[in-house]
Amino acid sequence: PYEDIYVTSFDKKRLHARLYDQKSDTTAILCHGYRGTPYRDFSGGAMEALNLGYNVILIDERAHGASKGHSITFGVREQKDVISWVEYSRNRFGQDIKIALIGISMGGATVLMCADKVEGEVKIIADCPFTSPQNMIKTVIRRLKLSEKIFYPLVNLSLLIFAHTSLNKGNADESVSKTNHPILIIHGDNDSIVPYTMSEELYKKHPDKIRYELFPGADHGMSYILDKQRYQKVIKDFLNS
Repeated sequence: PYEDIYVTSFDKKRLHARLYDQKSDTTAILCHGYRGTPYRDFSGGAMEALNLGYNVILIDERAHGASKGHSITFGVREQKDVISWVEYSRNRFGQDIKIALIGISMGGATVLMCADKVEGEVKIIADCPFTSPQNMIKTVIRRLKLSEKIFYPLVNLSLLIFAHTSLNKGNADESVSKTNHPILIIHGDNDSIVPYTMSEELYKKHPDKIRYELFPGADHGMSYILDKQRYQKVIKDFLNS
């Protein structure tokens, strides 16, 4: 059983989520990937959080599902939406509620970008995240064998026109450098969409703040499927530590 819940974003968009209220002292806020759905991307992860006894807020990112908006901003505006869900959780369950921010792909990058913007007892788990929207878009452009100098400004211009923001505004590395919240990053070394070297780069820069788990052979977002037993253990050890 779940409850449909809503918040209003900083730019007046109505955002939707499913709340699974287990009367817990911890709320897990789950952030799906680019053009994904929370029910697909967290078909396993949501159950892990529920089995730990947590309240679960399974959000529709802006411009996805039942949430309003027409532009996906690769975490730039989505990070502010996650903060709105943190505020919702604290208003509903109490200001001392513990928070677990869990994201996959774009959602993983988004929760990392939130790292320095949320206070209280917070743990962050990012599965196959990218380091910044800028780096991710440039990676895709290079993969398509197009000119980065020509096409990156064009992509960013489209975001400026349609979403009134810039890909240059989001940076997971910068946020992680300013936080003391515990962070777990998971990545598969066979990721065909987001290079695992992005997660590796973050870990090497901040080894005192990040626990990094590499899953050999796993493609994008497939670490849970490839080695469920290890994935479950890593998650539980981190959340219970």
